[in-house]
Amino acid sequence: MTERQQLFCKHYLESSDVGAAATLAGYPAKTAQYTGSRLLKNPRIQKYIQNKKELQLGEKVANGEEILEFLTQLLRGDIPDAKTTEKLKAAELLGRRHLLFADGKAVEGKERIFFRGEQEI
Repeated sequence: MTERQQLFCKHYLESSDVGAAATLAGYPAKTAQYTGSRLLKNPRIQKYIQNKKELQLGEKVANGEEILEFLTQLLRGDIPDAKTTEKLKAAELLGRRHLLFADGKAVEGKERIFFRGEQEI
């Protein structure tokens, strides 16, 4: 990837404005929108931008493992001041994740939890 393409990617990641990113990278303003759109179709540029976005999000957004750990802590009462409704919701989400119940039918090989008023099918 050229230095100008890397500069385009940097500006595009900052603003998500294709035309502005192309202009700031040194491409002619008259064709900046077209050039930027063309650059975004380049597989190397797509991969570069995707990798950069993943790095940025990796620090800001919880991954699946972190979410499961949090729900487990909430369910087990490791988080102070957790309400019963929050614990029940954590149990429900974890149960869905582990396929303990789905669409009102027991999942083969898993214990099925029935709520009040439900009947086994």
